[in-house]
Amino acid sequence: MMPELGFVVFLIAIAYGMGTVWYTLLGRDYASWMRMAAFPFVGAIVGEELVNAGPSFFGLHLYVALVSTLAAVVVDIAFTWLREQSPVGRIGRQALRHTTAILGR
Repeated sequence: MMPELGFVVFLIAIAYGMGTVWYTLLGRDYASWMRMAAFPFVGAIVGEELVNAGPSFFGLHLYVALVSTLAAVVVDIAFTWLREQSPVGRIGRQALRHTTAILGR
């Protein structure tokens, strides 16, 4: 049980570190450490499942981790931008403002 737990902790640490690097280099900064690690974590898992190439460190392929975490961060930034720019997002924000104004909060 411990080797699997150690690998998960290692993967979370790598995901947070790579997320911090990529989000900072791409000009985004989030206050929550979980937001910084979530998309790179999923990206690293998907990347490891799709490609097993290059040198590995504790069972994680380094080049795959670099590329997959960068791709996951770019996907997160793109989806966030699309959500902010889409008319559905604007309508939702306006509806939320009107609802909170009506409720008096």
